[in-house]
Amino acid sequence: MESERIRLTTNFSYSAAWPPSESKGCLLSSSQSKRFSTALSSFPGASSLIDSSFVDYSEGASRDIAAMDEWAAACGVQRSDGFQLVREEEQQQQQQQQQQVSPLEQSTLEMNIGVATSTDISAGQAVLMVPNNMILSGTQARQEIGAVPVAEELLAKLYTAQDHLPQFYLMVQILKQYQMGPQSPWFPWLNSLPRYFSNGSSMTHFCCSECLPPLVGNLANQERLRFIQFFKALQFVDRNILTESTKGNRPLVKWVFAVVYTRCTTFQGDAVIVPMADMFNHGSIQPNVEIQWDGDGNCYAVATQDIPAGSSLRACYGDPTNPSYLFARYGFLDESSPATFCKIMISNPSSELLEMGYDPSRMLFYKDTGDVSQEVWDVLLYQILGDVDPTQQQVLYRAHTSGDYNTKQALHNQYYQQTSSALLQHIDTFVNQLNALSKKQWDVIQPSILDFR
Repeated sequence: MESERIRLTTNFSYSAAWPPSESKGCLLSSSQSKRFSTALSSFPGASSLIDSSFVDYSEGASRDIAAMDEWAAACGVQRSDGFQLVREEEQQQQQQQQQQVSPLEQSTLEMNIGVATSTDISAGQAVLMVPNNMILSGTQARQEIGAVPVAEELLAKLYTAQDHLPQFYLMVQILKQYQMGPQSPWFPWLNSLPRYFSNGSSMTHFCCSECLPPLVGNLANQERLRFIQFFKALQFVDRNILTESTKGNRPLVKWVFAVVYTRCTTFQGDAVIVPMADMFNHGSIQPNVEIQWDGDGNCYAVATQDIPAGSSLRACYGDPTNPSYLFARYGFLDESSPATFCKIMISNPSSELLEMGYDPSRMLFYKDTGDVSQEVWDVLLYQILGDVDPTQQQVLYRAHTSGDYNTKQALHNQYYQQTSSALLQHIDTFVNQLNALSKKQWDVIQPSILDFR
């Protein structure tokens, strides 16, 4: 198989059930484990790597990308010609401009790694193949470690974690690998991971509730609460799997939790992390690679379009119209997103309001054109009519659900002044809230910035 043109030949489907009744092997057999150990010791610099102890997960620690890159090649990862791990262009520009940042911020900027190509790539061409025995799997971890019934019962009762059992077992597996130190087959990958995270799980309750707008604050707080719930459930894992010192090490567990949720993807209802494929950064407007799988569970990254040499290779992390979710989960603000949630927050929306289109993924402001999605107008008018004329509100609702465009449009025309005024008032109010939040954030971070001057 030629590395520059690895082609997919297998179609497959996804399943929402978990754990899957059948899953392709992501566990290491004894022979596979031996292969990993051989690969770990076969590349230059391995002796110094093996002589080190555990991964340093402190925020200022450096990432050993070169060792991971060589390890991946030794373990069977195949790449197209020109595939490169590089620092992101934005970070290079900031370094060149010599902006004043703290030592921690500078370290973070310097180690924001992505993927680029130095050669042209054709649409449909596979740029990366990762064999299934390198892939970390929540399902396989549960099978290897054994179910933890008390932890599962606890998570099943908690609304922010009940559908996240694969991620929980994936976290247990990574903690187990961390305990093994250099003896872990995944040690080079662990030592290449980011140490600093700014997503929801890394925030405090004050940050979520006082320094962020309502939607992103709520999403970030869900991430924070899920970490707390995972940490509690982790205490029920057998000490033969995880030591008490590992389970009780909150900073370590928080780091691994962030690793899981910022780097895992889904395959057949499972949560998996694919070393090397997890290096693709997010692309909002035009992601140019997508993750696919073959019938044996091997992972491929395939170009979705022709990609010229010198381009970054990016995958889509989620809905590009919901930068609030991306910020809460991954810790970055996607300024390239073509649209954003209009920030109209309604507590306990009725079933009728939901049918009218109240949904953060649909109630959008489009930043390039200034357009407002139809759902925003519909929801605003529905609310206004509820206050001034409930009978007309029901006329609007029936027209919406029956597809009576003419009646619906007539009501919009009749009440346009009221809805447009309400929308402008919402925007003005929200801008004032943002100004207040920005001032509050500045008051919080200003002392730490002054420390670095």
